[in-house]
Amino acid sequence: MAKHQLSLNIVDGCNPTNFTIIDTSSYAAAPITCPTLSITIPGVSGPIYFSQGTLPDPAEDPTDEYYLLPTFGSNLLPPTLYTGTPKFVLTIDNIFLNTQSAGQSLTNLPDGLWSIGYCVAPCNKLSVQYYYLRTTLALNTYASLLCKLRLSNCLPDGETLRMIDELHVIKMYLDSAKAKVEICHAPEEGQALYNYAIKLMANWEKSCCSTC
Repeated sequence: MAKHQLSLNIVDGCNPTNFTIIDTSSYAAAPITCPTLSITIPGVSGPIYFSQGTLPDPAEDPTDEYYLLPTFGSNLLPPTLYTGTPKFVLTIDNIFLNTQSAGQSLTNLPDGLWSIGYCVAPCNKLSVQYYYLRTTLALNTYASLLCKLRLSNCLPDGETLRMIDELHVIKMYLDSAKAKVEICHAPEEGQALYNYAIKLMANWEKSCCSTC
């Protein structure tokens, strides 16, 4: 009997207020019930659930983490039901996450380690989980550092070359951090590399104040 093969594509961009989740699953002919997302935001304890029902999988084991939606922390607004359908394309922002009210100007999503899960019933058998290292704010900062370089249509002097080399190292750390989390499945190592890249950027900007 054919089974659902679940997968998500998490799409980065340069907009600090959002990112996109695309459902790239292959669904069998059997009914698709209770599609449920779980999103854990950096710095927030426990996931936020978005489901088509308040009991995503009532026929299964009550000890399943998706059986009951959790109680939300006091720092979050009350949860809303996820009303999407399979093969969805979702823009994730603070309004979608219900951490900000509709009608307000969107605030930035945090960089750092996110955890994103997806399941369909029975959720204790059909689920996927992804670590996503968001680096949008860091990359926008990196781009601002590039703007500080005094470059012209000729080879730079030795000091400028040194600063360019340091920027290349910073970008390598950011790329490596993302690869460690999303490809190598080493979230703690990736987070450490990301933190070090942020430190390097701060030091570079300080040194640039007297030379750029």
